Amino acid sequence: MQALGGREAEFARRLSVSDKTSRERALKKLRTWLHARSQPSAETFDMEEMMKLWRGLYYCMWMTDKPLVQEDCAQNISSLVHSMATNFAALQFVDCGWLTICQEWHNIDRLRMDKFLMMMRHYLRQNFAYLQKHRWDSELVAEMMTNFSLGILEPTSEEIPTGVQLHLTDIYIPVLGDLAQQEPIPWNVLLQLLQPILGLCAKTDKPVVLKGFCSGVGNALLELSSVHEEDSSKEESMEDGEEVQEEKVVSALRVDHGAIAEAFFALGSDSSVSQKNRSTLYMYKRRFESIAVAHVPSSSTAASTAEDTEETMAERDVSAAAEPMEENMEVATPVKKRKKRRRKLSEDSSGAGSDTPATPGTPQTSQGGDDSPVKKKRIRLSLDSNQIKQFSKKDPIDVSPWKPTSKGGKSLLKNRTPTPITPKMKRILAQSKAKAEAAQQSPSKSPS
Repeated sequence: MQALGGREAEFARRLSVSDKTSRERALKKLRTWLHARSQPSAETFDMEEMMKLWRGLYYCMWMTDKPLVQEDCAQNISSLVHSMATNFAALQFVDCGWLTICQEWHNIDRLRMDKFLMMMRHYLRQNFAYLQKHRWDSELVAEMMTNFSLGILEPTSEEIPTGVQLHLTDIYIPVLGDLAQQEPIPWNVLLQLLQPILGLCAKTDKPVVLKGFCSGVGNALLELSSVHEEDSSKEESMEDGEEVQEEKVVSALRVDHGAIAEAFFALGSDSSVSQKNRSTLYMYKRRFESIAVAHVPSSSTAASTAEDTEETMAERDVSAAAEPMEENMEVATPVKKRKKRRRKLSEDSSGAGSDTPATPGTPQTSQGGDDSPVKKKRIRLSLDSNQIKQFSKKDPIDVSPWKPTSKGGKSLLKNRTPTPITPKMKRILAQSKAKAEAAQQSPSKSPS
C-alpha cells in the first residue's frame, strides 16, 4: 500500500511541472496506469489516493497556457474516466474530480477562471458520455445522479461554492444537447439526468442559484419546443423548394412536456420546499402544461380548430355588419341641420316653380337633403332618438318682467321704504322743471 501511495504521489509531481512535454508524457502514462490499476483483480482505490492524483491533474491544468493547449489539456483530463476498468472506479474518479474543483475554487484567480470553467464543461460532458458508452444503464445512471445530488449539486451544503453550482446551471442543458446530437437520449433517461438539477431548484436557499436555474435550465427547456417548431417549418419550406440559410442546431433534446410538468409538480408539493421555490416550480409546471395541451392528439386538435374557425367566422360577420354602420356614422349629418336644409329646399322649389329645367352638369340633390356633391365626414354623437327629439325641441322663453319676491311669495317692493329727497335734489328738480316750462312757452323759430 505504501508503494502504491508513492506511485500516485510521483504522478502528481510529474503532472505539476512547468514543462509542457513532461506534463503530456505523464498524462499518457497515467492513462495506461489507471486502466491497469482499476482492474477487478487489483486492489480498489482509496479516497486519499484518488485525491492525490486529482491534485496533480488540477495543477496540470493550472500550469497550462494558450487557449488551444488549455482546451486540449481539459479534454485529456476529462477523458481519463473512460480509462477506468470498473464502474466503481469510474464513479470514484468522477466524485473526486468535482470535490477537488470545489476545494480549490476559491484559490483560482480571475486570469485562470476561464480555463477552469471550460474544464468543468468538458468534464461534465465526459461524465454523461461515460453513461452513454454503457448504453444508459439504469443502475449506473441512478448511482451517478445520486452522487450528484449528494455532492456537487447538494442544495444545502455550505462546502459547495455558489459559483460552481451557478456555472453548472448554465452548462447542464447545453452539454446534454451536444451529447444528444450524436445519439438521441431516451426520455426516461433524460428525466433521470434532470433530477439533480431540478432538486437543486427545489431545495436551494440561495436566490442567485434559483435565478440561474430559471435562466439556464427552466427557460432552456421551454425554448426547446420553439426550436423544434422552427426546425419543422424549415423542413417544410425546404421541401417546397425555398432556400433556407443554414443555422446552428441549438439542441437535439426531445422533451415530454407533460412528464416534466408532473416532475415540477411533484417537487413543488413537498412540504419542505420554501414558498419562493414552490412558486417557481409551479410556474414552470403551468407553462409546460400549456405547451402539452397545445400538442394534443389530432381529434382534440380538430375540435379546437373547428372552434377557432367558428369564432373567426363570427368575428368576420360582425366586422362585415359594422362596415356600413361606420360609413353612415362618418357621412351622417346632424338631424337639426338636415331639417333646415329640407325647409330651405322646399322654399327654393316653391319660389322657382316646378317647371324650371335642371341645368346640365349640375348634380341633382336627393331628398335626403345633401345638396353638395362632396360628402363631408362629420362625427355624430351616439344619442338615442328620444334624446335627439328632446334636443330638437325649443323651450318657450319667458319674456315677462322680473318681479323679485321673498321666500314667502310676497313682493319685496311693497315693504320697501322710499328714499328721502334732500334740499339739493329739490333745487335740481325745480330747475329742470322751470327749463322744461320755458321751452314749451317760447315760440318755435320758423325756417328761413
